[in-house]
Amino acid sequence: DVVQTLSNRAPANTADLLALAVDMLDDIAREIRQENDDGYRAFWNVENKKPVSQREENLCRDNLLRWLRPRLDPLRVEIENEVDYAADKRADLRLSYRNCFQLPIEIKRDSNADVWAGLRKQLIAQYAIAPKAAGHGVYVVLWFDGAGLPAPMDGDRRPKSPKELQRRLEASLSSEEQLRI
Repeated sequence: DVVQTLSNRAPANTADLLALAVDMLDDIAREIRQENDDGYRAFWNVENKKPVSQREENLCRDNLLRWLRPRLDPLRVEIENEVDYAADKRADLRLSYRNCFQLPIEIKRDSNADVWAGLRKQLIAQYAIAPKAAGHGVYVVLWFDGAGLPAPMDGDRRPKSPKELQRRLEASLSSEEQLRI
């Protein structure tokens, strides 16, 4: 276990699992944008080789699961979808290491009506409170083009890029929450 942790492989705690997940999700995002296999098509309904509409959120979630699983398996990190939490609430994904600690992942498309509220009302209030999550979680927003992005709750203008959306969502967190979410 010590060798695994020191070689930056197996996570030692929930914070390590969070860092591992974010790193893998960043790698997947980069591959989707830059590889020559047109990975972005996994998130779009395609007709005549052209994307015509966003795929439903659960299909997008399942595609992320397919990209994450082969990266996590060698580290003995399990990944599950539609995981039950308190009060019959369900997180989109959950990573688990030896059933000692867990990391919920909530996923929203940029056009989801709850994209601004889901971070706090779902991930933080319902999933990150689980004892094995220890206040940690990942909020993934799938950016298609921002055209259907609901108006922000703070009354400010809509973000024009995924980086701006990320910055705005992170700014809504306290400094303590930013370390765990």
